Amino acid sequence: MEPSDLRICADELYAAPASEFVATRTALARRAREGGHKDLAAAVGKLAKPSVSAALVNGLVREHPDLVGELADLGDAMRTAQANLEAASLAQLRPRRDELFARMLDAAAQAARAGGRAASAATLDEVRATLVASLADAAAQDAVASGHLTRAIAYAGFGEVDLAEAVAIEPVEAVERGAADADPDEGCRGEDRGPLRRRGIRAVGDDETAPVPDEADSEALDAAARRNADRDAADRRRIDAAQQALTDADRGSSQAQLAVAEAERDADRQRTRVDELAALLDRARAEADEAQSRLDEARAAAQAAQAEVDSARRALEALEALGR
Repeated sequence: MEPSDLRICADELYAAPASEFVATRTALARRAREGGHKDLAAAVGKLAKPSVSAALVNGLVREHPDLVGELADLGDAMRTAQANLEAASLAQLRPRRDELFARMLDAAAQAARAGGRAASAATLDEVRATLVASLADAAAQDAVASGHLTRAIAYAGFGEVDLAEAVAIEPVEAVERGAADADPDEGCRGEDRGPLRRRGIRAVGDDETAPVPDEADSEALDAAARRNADRDAADRRRIDAAQQALTDADRGSSQAQLAVAEAERDADRQRTRVDELAALLDRARAEADEAQSRLDEARAAAQAAQAEVDSARRALEALEALGR
């Protein structure tokens, strides 16, 4: 293959094992340069090596497309529920999210072990944060699905996910816009056009040409665009509010669960203490009964001894009386 398309090169590069990333990048840049594509060679040489967590997510995209597809569907469903403030729907989707995350994190951990290095807890936390961000933000979802992540991403609980320097190449939407103007002899024919194509969204350049609007149409389109922008902004505020409410509820639930767990532990400690004190009380009672028995025996012995003393004294007194 002649690497005359940056995206094709990025697909090959980010599919390479981490230990072979630099060597693969060097080889791709050299191949492009030898093919007369100096700009491409320079662009390939600037592609950043992914972090460990980003590489694991990229691996999920390639090795487990079924799981990534489930993640995309779940993200669509959760964002729709958030936009409509459907708290019940979000609650119903949470178990599905947790189960999917468990499978994806397990797959990532297995991939790390297969690569000769177990993933740390911190790395898996970054993978999970990236999956959460993918659910929260459509742009983050497309970034994950690209398979070109260079670093982990995270959702702060409101607003958009920060994707600065998180993806190796230009976002898919920009690639799609440029596709219609591309020279069919440059680059590779029939390349995958990314998450938008895979999810069935048709882009300009897919066997159709975008019409050039006249001035009246342009004004109407501008007005419609402004209305859409206003509506999108309102929707975003609703989503942010719903997400913040969900975050607050999750935080409150977590704190409540921690309080319950601590109360249960304290109750167990107190029950154990009560049992210990009850055992001590039983033992003390038994010792008290035994002491009382010894006391009673001692008193009886003392009474018997006193009786013998009295008897002896009387006998002595009788003898003394006879002697007089």
